[in-house]
Amino acid sequence: MISLIVATYNVKEYVKEFLESVVNQTFKDFEAILVNDGSTDGTDTILNEYADKYDFIKAVHKENGGVVSAWKRGLKESRGEYITFADPDDIMELNALETQYKLMTENNADLVITGINRLEKGKIIQMPADNWSLEEGVYTGERLKEIKQSLFGNRTNKIAAFFFAKWNKLFKREIVLDNLEFSSDNVTFGDDVCICASAIYDSKIIVYNKTPLYIYRIRDNSLTTVNFNMKQIDDAANLMRSVRAMLSEKGYMNEFIYYNCPSYYIMRLMRKIGNLQNTKTEKKKYLKTLKTHTFVSDYDLKKAKKYISFRRYVAIWLLKNSMYGLLLKLL
Repeated sequence: MISLIVATYNVKEYVKEFLESVVNQTFKDFEAILVNDGSTDGTDTILNEYADKYDFIKAVHKENGGVVSAWKRGLKESRGEYITFADPDDIMELNALETQYKLMTENNADLVITGINRLEKGKIIQMPADNWSLEEGVYTGERLKEIKQSLFGNRTNKIAAFFFAKWNKLFKREIVLDNLEFSSDNVTFGDDVCICASAIYDSKIIVYNKTPLYIYRIRDNSLTTVNFNMKQIDDAANLMRSVRAMLSEKGYMNEFIYYNCPSYYIMRLMRKIGNLQNTKTEKKKYLKTLKTHTFVSDYDLKKAKKYISFRRYVAIWLLKNSMYGLLLKLL
């Protein structure tokens, strides 16, 4: 059995379309655990309607605690040998579970990764297969070892080999359960990183198929596209602590990752601030807060210089030296 776990929060506008793609799956040996994380817009009512109508759907309601706490609750309620995740504002292709299950069982795999398309402004945007950095196939032995060693990049190969999103993957249950400690309830963006990376590190066989089976909706007010809020600085710091702990335990931590990963999120936060519609004065205030946060103040830019791009180095240097006007022009 597959357990599909869905964390939901205030998605009344989209959730019915998503649930229709769930109930019409060609694969039937699955359960859908819908976790309502304290929605206030009527999402809970819709979840209950579907749970009442379909035996394989279970609606679970909890107080708002964030997306990680929600999918962890769903995992606790689940019974499947295999685990997959979805966001309630997206759409699953009707053969998604069937295709992933066949790839998993025919190859005795620990993890199956498949392709995605995007839905933006009502149009499905095809994601070209050659956008993905790896060839399709079954990854084992030395071939998989090479992927694991470059998963967070290195000096000669700075690619993230597999996209860090849990919703285009089918996991063996144990590689999710064994790594829950690395997913912090306090993180609201980048929360997929540890669960996906730890699963890849623990896998002996990974199947990679580029067929797009999941449609990812781009919307302005989703957790992943919202521009910026102050809590995201703490989130980034929490995420880096979890990533470093996970990499250290798995034996893949090195100096490149130690310095390059935080620089990525520092740069991401700066760009979010730069993209705000606020005044320059307000943006500078946010940048000052970012600069004084321990996530940035403790970052050793001198040691990091040889591991990060020149542009990223200059941007963080400007931030650390309070040159906010120049930094905003660079962003």
